[in-house]
Amino acid sequence: LVGAHYLELPADERGFSARWLTIAAGPGLVLGNATTELLLAMDGRVEYMTARAEIADSRWLPGIGLGVIGAWMPMSSVGLFAGGEASWMFGTNEVWFGEEQPIVDPALRFAAEAGVRVRLW
Repeated sequence: LVGAHYLELPADERGFSARWLTIAAGPGLVLGNATTELLLAMDGRVEYMTARAEIADSRWLPGIGLGVIGAWMPMSSVGLFAGGEASWMFGTNEVWFGEEQPIVDPALRFAAEAGVRVRLW
């Protein structure tokens, strides 16, 4: 498994905005046939987070992830998929606004995804 994720949070009323770029690689196990498929994966990852508030801050964090994706391929090259993942980053990011409580990017994260799958070979 090799993957890349990009997430952007547009600026809110305080001017806070953030971007995350995650790159992951690790072993996976695929179960299924030509019509249905289940992928189980574990990966190591690095994530670059950049945030803007009163000041800008950026940093890389390492982590690990576990994911499950199911796919249904009613045609030989096009189908649907849905899945989710949990990841643990080895650290957190905090963005401060003066004396206010910081916005914390937590170490434990969850994500869900669904979409159209195109089989290339």
